[in-house]
This record gives sequence, structure tokens and C-alpha cells, in this order.
Amino acid sequence: MEKMKLLVIGAGGREFAIAKKLNESPHVDTVYCAPGNIGMVTAGIVPLNIAEDDFEALIQFAKDQSINWTFVGPEDALCAGVVDAFQKAGLKIFGPNQEAAQLEGSKDYALNFMNKYHVPTAKHETFTDLKSALRRRRQKPRTRLRKCLSWAKKSWSWKNVWWDRNTPCLS
Repeated sequence: MEKMKLLVIGAGGREFAIAKKLNESPHVDTVYCAPGNIGMVTAGIVPLNIAEDDFEALIQFAKDQSINWTFVGPEDALCAGVVDAFQKAGLKIFGPNQEAAQLEGSKDYALNFMNKYHVPTAKHETFTDLKSALRRRRQKPRTRLRKCLSWAKKSWSWKNVWWDRNTPCLS
């Protein structure tokens, strides 16, 4: 049986542990990690100078090196659709597709999903503009802010972190 070449996407401790275990298999020839980190070299893992969000370069590397399958660690890459991009390119990859990754990556998506399917969860509200969020804040002064998804996305979910009157969004 031909030994496999694997690609792990990510650079953190989780990716290091996974890549190290994969590299210990007698069925594995090489484990690459993009971007990886220099400490991975001590475990025989090959770090790559490819960003985890550079899907085009990752796909090209996987094709050029005949990677047997890819494992994705970072939530951001999953939520951005790396699995979908690899599958579209005909490559084997382990991880949830972009829509499924939203359950972990987007609190708003997860809470709305739980409400839709009657999964017990905390009450929440989502705002797409700051005016509405501030109006609600004045109506319920003890309301807590859970997370600001981002100023760029202009979406806020409420719960669990006390509102700071000088900072309308705590991230």
C-alpha cells in the first residue's frame, strides 16, 4: 500500500496535535501543515508558507503534491468555505462545509438554528444597525451584550457580557 501525503490547515496547538498523531501512522509518508509553525518541525511535520485563508494556493499545493486528504482546524477557514472549495476542486477534505460550520462560527446563526428546530437555548436578539441596538439597550438597561460579530458585518447579538456605556460593542 502506498503511503499517504496529508495536509493539515492551521497553525495552532490543535493542528499541531492532530498533525503529530497523523504523522505517527505507518500509513503516512508526509504531513504538511499550512501555515503551521516552526515547532512542528520537531515532530517531522512540514510547515508551509501558505496562509490558511488562501484557498487557491492550498488547492494548488494539494494538487501539485498529490495530497491524499486534507484536515481543517481553524474555524475561520471552515466558515469561509475551505471545505466547499476543496470539494469543488475534487479534493478529499475533512471538515464541515461552510453552512454547517456556521453552527460553531456564528453565534447568531447557531441561536437562530436552535430556535428554528426548537432546541432549548437562551433568549436573544440580533440587530443589523447600531440605532436599533441602542434603542433596545435604552428599553432594557440591564440587557447584556453577548457578542458583536463585527462592525463590518454590522450585526450584534445580546446576552452575557455587561454593556459598557462608553463602548457599544465588546468583541
